[in-house]
Amino acid sequence: MRFAAIATTALLLILIATTGTALLTTSLVLATSFFIFVTAHFYALVYFGILAGFATIVAFLADVLTAPALMVLASPRSPGANRRIPSSGAARVPPP
Repeated sequence: MRFAAIATTALLLILIATTGTALLTTSLVLATSFFIFVTAHFYALVYFGILAGFATIVAFLADVLTAPALMVLASPRSPGANRRIPSSGAARVPPP
């Protein structure tokens, strides 16, 4: 595998740097589009615009906050994750 040697946290940082920008831009454009309904004279559209705009923002926050945790939980452990690396004089830490 291409990313086999890269740690999960490094992959998450790469994911946030690449996908996070697109997710933020899309969410802001969509929320702004819904918030434009606030200028309508029909109250049902005003309430719909407020509700849908805030729902889009909450969905973005949920994606940003839960996606990394779910990816760490769903990622398989690498084959050498439990293998101990010999150290010279450093304190030995038991594997997790």
